[in-house]
Amino acid sequence: MVRQSIREIIHCDIHKSNPLEPKVYEPFDAIMTSYCVEAACPDKVSFKEAIKNIVNLLKPGGVLLIFTVLDETFYLVGEKRFYCLKVDETFVKTAVVEAGCHIMSAEVKSGDAVDAEDEALADLSGLLFLCAIKQ
Repeated sequence: MVRQSIREIIHCDIHKSNPLEPKVYEPFDAIMTSYCVEAACPDKVSFKEAIKNIVNLLKPGGVLLIFTVLDETFYLVGEKRFYCLKVDETFVKTAVVEAGCHIMSAEVKSGDAVDAEDEALADLSGLLFLCAIKQ
């Protein structure tokens, strides 16, 4: 049923005030970001701005789902090492609230929940699964 509901996967640049530029769409019912924002932002100021840009794409009452890593500074893909902005649960929640959302739920899975094999690929302490509603 979810696959039938998805009409399009859209490229975006979260550093732009209209991340979908040059395209323009009606506000979305839901947006999900999965382990992306922290990898795309060089600092906490740009992270907060990116969250605001994403939330601006939602209609009032729209759902924002964020899946993010906590306290991670790098991850490996093969032998290539990539940067990751180190964020914690409080910071992410603050960014979401400041962007105009009400947090419905937030669940943290500790690093213990991450496979031992995956730990060698990144230095994260846990995962955050957050659901929020745009005011």
